[in-house]
Amino acid sequence: MSSLMNTKEAAQYLGINEKKIYSLISDQGLPATKITGKWLFQRHLLDRWLEQHTENYPSIQATP
Repeated sequence: MSSLMNTKEAAQYLGINEKKIYSLISDQGLPATKITGKWLFQRHLLDRWLEQHTENYPSIQATP
């Protein structure tokens, strides 16, 4: 079974504050489940969401 995190733990895992977590749920579709009034997050779904929402910028190569 996947590891479940509460909002505080998910914020720490993602390196953001709890207020931003709520914003990402409503605006960006951050995967979460609300049970008995509390948001819960599955680690593997957060990882997948991060992969899908990461922009890869072209690497800058140093000139010799």
